[in-house]
Amino acid sequence: MTGYGQGGTDFSNMAGHDNNYIALSGLLDFFRRGDEKPFPPANFAGDYAGGGMMLAMGVLLALLERHRSGQGQVIDAAMVDGANYTALPLFKWRETGLVPVGPDGHMVASDFVLCQAPHWSDVYLCQEDPAKPGTRQYMSVQAIEPQFYSELLKGLGHGQIFLGAAQAGRRHPPGAV
Repeated sequence: MTGYGQGGTDFSNMAGHDNNYIALSGLLDFFRRGDEKPFPPANFAGDYAGGGMMLAMGVLLALLERHRSGQGQVIDAAMVDGANYTALPLFKWRETGLVPVGPDGHMVASDFVLCQAPHWSDVYLCQEDPAKPGTRQYMSVQAIEPQFYSELLKGLGHGQIFLGAAQAGRRHPPGAV
C-alpha cells in the first residue's frame, strides 16, 4: 500500500498523510461548513477508507484468484486512488447538480445536504445541566427529508411547514435570527 501509487506521479516517492491524499483526490473540498476552510475528518477518508479498505479488498480478491487459478497477485492500493474511488458518488452528484456548486467551482457546503452545514443537518450545544456544571452535551439533528424537517419546525414552535427539496434553500427556520 502506498500513498500515491507505485509510479507515474511526481509524488510516488514522497511521504504523505491523510489530508494530502484527500486533497489530491479532490475529496477535501467536501469537508467544510459554508465558506470556512475544509475541516478534514480524522484519517477516515484517505488512510482507512482510501487505503485500508482498498488494500483489504485487494487481498480478498487476490485470495479468490489464487483459489481459482493458483496464481498469486500483486496488489497496488494507493490511498489517493482509494479516496477518489470512495468519493465517486460525491463527484457524480456534483455533475448532476445534487451537490451545489458556487460560481468559483467549489461546492457550496451550506447548501449540501450531506455536509451537515445547513441548520437542519448540524450538531447543537445543549443548555448546561445545573447539576453538572461545565459538562457539555450535544444534540445531533439531521432532518433531511421534508417530513422530518416539518416535524423539526413544529417541535421548535414554527408550525407545520413543508418545504421539500433541500428545504427549499432555507438557511434558517422562519422567524429565526
